[in-house]
Amino acid sequence: MVWKELLARLKGGEKTEKKYVNRFLKFYHGNKKRLLKERKKSYYDRRKEGICVRCSEKAVAGIIFCSYHQQRQVEYNKKARGGQ
Repeated sequence: MVWKELLARLKGGEKTEKKYVNRFLKFYHGNKKRLLKERKKSYYDRRKEGICVRCSEKAVAGIIFCSYHQQRQVEYNKKARGGQ
């Protein structure tokens, strides 16, 4: 089956369209490159302005999170490292 599809593509025949579970996944995969670029730009813009990257609060100096999200990150890291 795979060989038939590959051969059909090489010949320039019919193109097989990927099937997605829902329209959101179809949109994501179709626009993945643009979406990732937008997210990266948003992250760096927020970081540069001193805004928390997870919400719109003022970030702690030298850190990308506000005090609330910094505390959540500390707790997350403790759990992830096994030191509860």
